[in-house]
Amino acid sequence: MLYAAEHDGFSGPVNGVAPEPVTNREFTRILAQLLRRPAFFPVSGFVLQLALGEFATVLLASQRIISEKIS
Repeated sequence: MLYAAEHDGFSGPVNGVAPEPVTNREFTRILAQLLRRPAFFPVSGFVLQLALGEFATVLLASQRIISEKIS
């Protein structure tokens, strides 16, 4: 991201992804460890939709982004 911010040759979106995909469960567990916060229990999609409405689809949608070299 820093490279893209410092050089003018980019246009449009740039994805910053890790070389190895992880599940949301694994990401949440690691994030909770790093923040030294508990990750007690998973929240169901139904509860998220009740609480967040249409925005819940952003959290619930699966995206499999593959890391490729920028050319």
